[in-house]
Amino acid sequence: MQEIVERYIAAWNEKDAQRRRELVEALWAPDGRYTDPLADARGPEEIAGLIGAVQQQFPDFTFTLGGAEFSCPRLSRARVRSGGGRRSRPPPGRARRRR
Repeated sequence: MQEIVERYIAAWNEKDAQRRRELVEALWAPDGRYTDPLADARGPEEIAGLIGAVQQQFPDFTFTLGGAEFSCPRLSRARVRSGGGRRSRPPPGRARRRR
């Protein structure tokens, strides 16, 4: 599970759009979903686009593991911290991967 969380964080921190898309495609199933209070993206293309939009809005932010992981057969969750910019912080992300 630790490796998956590290790859998830790497995708959120990747500035190169093509490399970010590759990282997202390697993490999420084709019908995978990312959900938080402000976004609901389905599939790697939407998820990679969402990450790019967050990076444009908060260009100095970096994401790090901020708490314990939770995992069960169909769902994984990790608390992720962000920081580094002067603007208000975006909500913490939630990693979700369904098989």
